[in-house]
Parts: sequence; structure tokens; C-alpha cells
Amino acid sequence: MAAPADPKQRSIPFSTHARGVPLFDRTRFFDLPRHVARMLLDLRDISSSLFWFLTVQTWLTLWSFLITLISVVFFSFYTVNDKELSAPLDWVLICFVAVLPSVGFLWIAYMRRERALDELAKVRVLMLGIFTAHRDWVPAVARPPGHMQAVQEAMAIIVDAMQAYFTPVRFYSRWYPYFGYRTAMVHIALERTRQMRRISSSMEQLEAATLALHGSSVAPQLIAQLHDRALQLQLAIQRMANIKEYRTPQGVRSLCRFFLLFFLLPPILDHIPHAVLNTPSPPPPPIPLQGVRSLCRFFLLFFLPVFFGPYWSWVHVQTNFAFAFFFSILLQIAVTGLVNATIALEDPFANNAMDGVFIEEALYEVEQLVGAPPPDLEGMPSTHIGGPAAEGAAPAVAAAVAAAAGGRQASSPFAAVSRSAPAPLSPSKTAPPAADTV
Repeated sequence: MAAPADPKQRSIPFSTHARGVPLFDRTRFFDLPRHVARMLLDLRDISSSLFWFLTVQTWLTLWSFLITLISVVFFSFYTVNDKELSAPLDWVLICFVAVLPSVGFLWIAYMRRERALDELAKVRVLMLGIFTAHRDWVPAVARPPGHMQAVQEAMAIIVDAMQAYFTPVRFYSRWYPYFGYRTAMVHIALERTRQMRRISSSMEQLEAATLALHGSSVAPQLIAQLHDRALQLQLAIQRMANIKEYRTPQGVRSLCRFFLLFFLLPPILDHIPHAVLNTPSPPPPPIPLQGVRSLCRFFLLFFLPVFFGPYWSWVHVQTNFAFAFFFSILLQIAVTGLVNATIALEDPFANNAMDGVFIEEALYEVEQLVGAPPPDLEGMPSTHIGGPAAEGAAPAVAAAVAAAAGGRQASSPFAAVSRSAPAPLSPSKTAPPAADTV
């Protein structure tokens, strides 16, 4: 048997393909079955992309289609002083007005999703690390009574509360007074508060369980590391909650409609000859700071059809009305689908959206490790360490628990918590709307 090669005598790994040199393999080049399979896969991808393009269309697409139709017909056949309201537009300006905002909105939405994935991965790793640290760092004979049961129960409640908190779709202000959504929003607010309260109580139980390890064989540095892990876990969950609850700023969303309607539109009209319009260019009025989702709808429904109306009229003059009509509708539907996909991604935890983050799947390994939460009414931590239910508990553990609770036995994270729970939300109120979910 040959002796293993000395690692110091190995040559430096070097990849020419990674440095831009194309990889050419004559066997792969003449592999006809492989090329046929790749061609069929590409055809499947094209078909699925068409399917998803149709899937992202909502009732907003219909209204956008109708307004675009009216705009194209008006600018194509209406004349002022026997002159058509047509004007060629610079394609750089067209891309800046139509493509850049849509791509920017989509980039913002995907950045929210990436931040949600980062925080969820951090939560998963921290929960596994905290549980294994409490299980493996301290021998079973040296643990305080009920220690692992308390940690396991707290983490099971955190997993269950996260699933209940992040999965439901939130209702928004434009639904508030209609169709009973006002009552649904109140119930969701109560349920949201209850789930966050469960998470906070469980985090307090984890902190107290860490304090109970003082005086054991665990080094103080490792106990400090456990405290830091619990703090990082709570911070990551709070960041996920901020992503769930807060959208792009309402002021910016609402400002867009005024910004596009009053601020951008007059300079754009300056590109059209005043002899055609037969009206002076008015100065833009003040922009009220009310405020990208509301703007997106106004941008699609009113600004783009009016802005491109003179251009489609010019296309009608240069070619024919059918070409201008179908090309305008195609562009409008494409931009509307892009904005719909962006809006659907604003809540990355909604599992009914495309490319959503599924909490239950991500936390499945943690759930299998720690088990199910306690089947009590509140789902609050109830395991006692050093309390009345743990007979023979060490006095040092009880003192650590009392110190963690600040001397308040009623709020001790290891004591049974009894709080009034809000009425559960009926399934009919938690179900998301069928069409537009924003």
C-alpha cells in the first residue's frame, strides 16, 4: 500500500475555468441526449415562467388595462387645432420612468426577504446551540432539578409562538372599515401580543436557567456565552418581527402618487410642443408629505398610461393603431406583474406568496429536538426549578431564580404563569384575501 502523500508536497490548486477560460470537452459537445434534455428543460422553464407571469396578475391588472386602453385611444384619435397629441419620447427617459422604479421596488422587496432568511438562520442556529449547550456542558448529575425540562419547554414554546406569530397574513389600513376586517385586525393585534408575550416569558425562562448554572462545573466564560446567545436569539426574533410588521414607509408610499402626478408630469409635458398642447406649462404645486405601495398603484393606473399616451399616439402615426395598442397593453401588463410580485414579497413570511419563507420548515429540526410545547391554555412556561413543584431543589438554584426574577416571585419565569388570554381568532378572520394580499 502506497504511503499517503505529504500535504506540503501537493501543488497549489488552480482553476483556469474560474478565471474565464472556457471549459471545452469534446465528449460533452457531441453528447446529443444531453443537449436534447437541456433543450426540453429550457422549454419547461419558459412555459413555467409564462404560467407564473399569469399568476402574479390581479384585479389591478384589469384596471390598469382599462385605463391604458382609454389613454391610448384618446391620444391616438383626439386632436387639438387639427394636430394629434403625439410626441416621440427618449428611450432613456422611458427606461428611467418605467423600468427603474419597478426594478428598485423589486430589489427592496427581495432585500427584505434576504434579511428575513438571515435572521431565521440565526434563530435556528442559536436555538440549537443553546439547547445543546444546556444538555452537554453540564453533566446530568450536576444539573439543577428540572433544568433540562425548563429549557426544553421554553424552546418548544418559542418555536410554537414563532409559527403562530409569523404565519398569518396581516390586514392593512385600506381594509379597516370594510367587510368585518376591523374586528379581524383587533383580534390579530391581541393574538400578536399574546404570542410575543409567550416568547418573552420563554426567553426569561432561558435566562433564569442560565443563571441557575452559576456555581456548577461550567466555566463562567461559557455561562456568559450562554447569556449572549439568549440575547442574540431575542434580538434576531425581534428583527424578524419588525420585518413582518413594518412595510416600506407609508409616507414614501403615499408621496409617490403626488410626486409623479404633480412634480414629474409637468417636466415631462415640456418634451411635448406647446403648440400641440396649446397650453402653458404650469409650475408644480407643493408636494404634501403624505408619502411605495400606494404610489405603485397610482404609478401603474394613471401615470404610465398618461405619460406614454403621446408616445403610443406617435407609434400609431408611424405604424398603425393595432401595433400601438397591443404593444402598450403588453408593456403595461408586464410592469403590473412586476409590481404585483414586489407587493407579494413585502411580507416574506406569508406562505401564500411566491418565494416566501416557511417558518415551520425552517424550524422543523429544532422542533424535533425539543419536542412539542405544553398543552395548556396559555402555552406559557410552567416548569419549576427550585419552586414548590421541584422537591429537593438546591438552595443556590432557588436563590439564582429569585435573583433572575428581581425578587418578584409572581413574575418568576420558572413559576406557573396565569394570565388572561384574548379570544382566539376565528379561521374566517385569519384567512387572507383571495386576490390582492396587500
